[in-house]
Amino acid sequence: MRMGGWLERVRSRFSPVSHEDDAKADDLDETGQAILSLLGSVCVLVDREDRVVRSSPEAYGLAIVNHDRVVDERIQEAVRQAWRKGEVSRFRLVTDTPAAYAGMPASNARAGGGTLDPLAEGGAAAVSRPNWLKVAVGPIGPDLVLILVDDVSEAVRFERTRQSFVEHVSRQLLKPVDALGSLADDLRAMTQDPPEDKGGIQERMTAMGRQAHRVRDYSTYLEHTLNDLLLLIRAQESVRPSRNNLLDLADQARQALEQVRAQAAEAAVSLTCRMDDALVVHGDGEQIRTAIVKLLENAIRYSPAGSTVSLAAGPSPDGRFVLVRVIDRGLGIAKEEQNRVFERFYRGGGQTEASAVGIGLGLAIVKHVALTHHGSVSLWSAPGQGSTFTLALPRVKGPGREDEDAIAQGR
Repeated sequence: MRMGGWLERVRSRFSPVSHEDDAKADDLDETGQAILSLLGSVCVLVDREDRVVRSSPEAYGLAIVNHDRVVDERIQEAVRQAWRKGEVSRFRLVTDTPAAYAGMPASNARAGGGTLDPLAEGGAAAVSRPNWLKVAVGPIGPDLVLILVDDVSEAVRFERTRQSFVEHVSRQLLKPVDALGSLADDLRAMTQDPPEDKGGIQERMTAMGRQAHRVRDYSTYLEHTLNDLLLLIRAQESVRPSRNNLLDLADQARQALEQVRAQAAEAAVSLTCRMDDALVVHGDGEQIRTAIVKLLENAIRYSPAGSTVSLAAGPSPDGRFVLVRVIDRGLGIAKEEQNRVFERFYRGGGQTEASAVGIGLGLAIVKHVALTHHGSVSLWSAPGQGSTFTLALPRVKGPGREDEDAIAQGR
C-alpha cells in the first residue's frame, strides 16, 4: 500500500491533541495507537509547536529526530508545508547515521539509546553509514503531522554491491581466462607451425614460459579469491562462546604477523608489534587470524616503501573489549569513501600497483568476522596521513585455572 493511503487511514483515526494539558498531549485513541504499531514504516508525530510527541526509536539512528525535535531540514520544511497547505509531501532523502549510533549494534541503535561504540574511548571513530529513505509527510488532524519513513538502505546497498561485483570481479576473473587463452594459442601455433630453426624454437618456448608464469600467478590469485569467498560464507554464522573456543588473541595476532612478513619485506615496509598479555576472547582462531592478516595485508599494500606498519593489541579503556589496531602511514582514505570500504566488492580510488589486483573482499571479511564474534571494526583515516583500523572483540575477563589450561592445550 502506498504511503499516502496509510496517511489517509491514519488521519481519520487520531483524536485531536490539546496542549492545554501536557499529560494528554501524547494521548491518541487506541485505534490510532494500534495503527501506528502496525505500520512497517518508521513513524514520527509532530505537534504545532514542532515538538515530537511520538517517535519510532529508529528515527534517532536515521538522523531524523534528536531529543524532541525533527533535525532534518528537508523534513522540517515538509512539516511546515503540511501546516500551511494541508498537503502530503513525498520525497527521497539520504541521511548520515549520527556518530553516537554509528558503531552501535543494530538492536541498540533501534532502541534509540544504550552505550556507544566500544572504540569511542579508544581513539578510532566508527564509520557513519548513509541511510537511503523514502519519506511521506502529511497532517492527520488539526494538531498533528505524521512523518512516515521507509528505510530502503539495504536494497540500495545490495544494488551497489551487485554493480561493484560486475565491475570488479568480472574484470579480475577474466584475467586468468585471457592468460589461458594466450597460452593455448601459443601451444597451438607451436604444434601447427613449428619453427624450423633452433632460434625460433627457443623464442617460442620463451614466450610460452612467460604465458605459463602468468597462468600460474592468476591461478594462485583465483585460489586466493575462492578461499576468501568461502571464508566470507563461513563468517555469516555467529560464534557461540564456550570453554572450547577460548583463544589467546595476542598469540593469534603474532601468528598473523608472521604470515605477512614476506609480503612486507618484498614491499620494503617495516613491521612493529606491541601486545599486552591476558587478552582472552571466544572465537574461531582461523577466522580471527585471517581478519588480522587482511588488515595487515591491506596496510602493507597501501604503504610506501620505507614506511612502517604497526600492530598493537590491548584492552579497551573499560576492559570489556580487546582492541587490535593496525596502523599505517600510507595514502589514507578520502572521507567520502570511508563509509563504503567495508562493503563487499567495493574498491576505492587511489589504487596502487600493489593493490591493482583484487576484488574488494578483504575488509568485508574483517567486518563479518567482527560481527560473527559479537564485536566491531572501525576506521580512522585522512588523505596523506595514513589509516588506523581497529578490530574490537569481547574480552573474557579473568579465566579460571581450568580455562587457562584449556587455552594452553588448544582445547
